[in-house]
Amino acid sequence: MEETGKLQFHPDAAARFNELAQELLQSVSSFDHFEPAPSGTGEIHPVVQIPASDIIGEIKVESTAINRLGEEVGRYWNSNGLRVGWEGEGFERIKELARKFAGATPVKGQVFETFLCNEVFDWLRATLERQRTDSLSDYIVERCCTVIEDHEIWISVHRTYSSQDIALGDVEFRTVSKAMMDDWFGRLFPQGIKDPAAALAINRERSHIQAGIAAKFRVKAERQKAREIAQSAANEAIGLLRFLSHVNWTCRTISYCAYPRGGR
Repeated sequence: MEETGKLQFHPDAAARFNELAQELLQSVSSFDHFEPAPSGTGEIHPVVQIPASDIIGEIKVESTAINRLGEEVGRYWNSNGLRVGWEGEGFERIKELARKFAGATPVKGQVFETFLCNEVFDWLRATLERQRTDSLSDYIVERCCTVIEDHEIWISVHRTYSSQDIALGDVEFRTVSKAMMDDWFGRLFPQGIKDPAAALAINRERSHIQAGIAAKFRVKAERQKAREIAQSAANEAIGLLRFLSHVNWTCRTISYCAYPRGGR
């Protein structure tokens, strides 16, 4: 459901989400005393230093458990010196709840599951620390209203050029002009690029993009989900570009692969 531009879950769905959230609140576990990670004997050499003036917002530190497949299987936080949170089956229930939110109307297809998992965990932690009193469904609605926005995403196509703009469905192929690149790098480096090595690297990157085409796609979603949707749409449209190649109209062109004697 959606009223006057504000997202709203169906009352039955919201009630079920809140019920599952209460079960998760009751299943939180305390593991052991929180111990900071050892610093070790090696000293990592930083490439750059980020001053406090460049840090926007609060710095968040996450404590997670990762299995051998690189999958997150637990998440914790420091509560009065104790490491508390969920792991194993308990954490799987958090991810499952995030998937239920992702598949519910009206946010279906507009929000990344990882974002929702992070938000569910943040709400659980804040509620247990007595920092929040709202329901989980209301909190997710508030967060989704904040992050779901209109995006225009450009994805460059490697070494592909066109003398005119092309549209395939909702995807437009536009030439990346010099003015666009000047504006983009001007925003990234408002003071200019003084280091010769950095200027050389950026010019190489720019030469791969400028004058080529890029797939432009408009979508309304959370930022990470918007990128995923745009990439999928662009991949499908780029796959159709091959049918515009002159090779498809040359029946005598033969492509083959020859192997040396003695096998492959």
